[in-house]
Amino acid sequence: MFIFLALLPFLVFLSIISLYRFSGRRSFLHFDLVQFIFIFIVYPVCYIWIKHFFFFLVQRELGVSMSLNEWIWIDTAISISFLYFYAFGVIHSLTKTFSLRLERDPFYDIFAQSEYFHEFLSHVGMYSLSLIAVAFVGLLSIPFPLSIPVDKKLMWGLVVIALCMGLLAYFGLFGLTDKGVNYDIYKRLVKLTYGLCFVILAAASFFFSVSFSESYTVFWTVFFFFFSLTISTFFMNSSRRIYRFFDYLHLTHGID
Repeated sequence: MFIFLALLPFLVFLSIISLYRFSGRRSFLHFDLVQFIFIFIVYPVCYIWIKHFFFFLVQRELGVSMSLNEWIWIDTAISISFLYFYAFGVIHSLTKTFSLRLERDPFYDIFAQSEYFHEFLSHVGMYSLSLIAVAFVGLLSIPFPLSIPVDKKLMWGLVVIALCMGLLAYFGLFGLTDKGVNYDIYKRLVKLTYGLCFVILAAASFFFSVSFSESYTVFWTVFFFFFSLTISTFFMNSSRRIYRFFDYLHLTHGID
């Protein structure tokens, strides 16, 4: 294990050197291919390596004994430090992509490129992954139901809140989002995401015979959130009611 952890930075460094010969030649999702690999492969691998190497070195090699609370604080410090580094890395990859495209085409429209990242790719990535993560929490609560006592009134209260949150989420997804580059594709992808999540949750409730009880409060809260979000798609007209509502709130231009 230690040999693998020691060799991994060397292997990553060799990969980076070999990748740079493709710099500026190919693109993926409007990123320069090399910069895309940096953001979505190299940086995450380095993050996992740093944490594993540190904990392996401290626990196995140095034999330092720490409490769970101390490990949590150290893990939090490492994660926050790397997230700052990662944020600067993403900024670098974006601006490097712009620079490489300008070298090839002096009339390249940087604004159109930045709007693609802002209005389409980032929105699809953030919202779709967030919805999938919420659905995953709901599914995970089936084999691991709540062990703490929950009052029936609290359960029903959470269900009502989930229904309201689903409606608000619909407003947020399609009312507070700028209508620009590839907005129609964005709408289809996001609707497909939460539609599939709802179908999977509904199928899981039948397949595993999930009872409507306090132990499965998390599952039913997530279920009714996606139920409300999906139903809103059929009863809300994003071109009329949503704009009328946000015009009243002076948010017609979107905030995202």
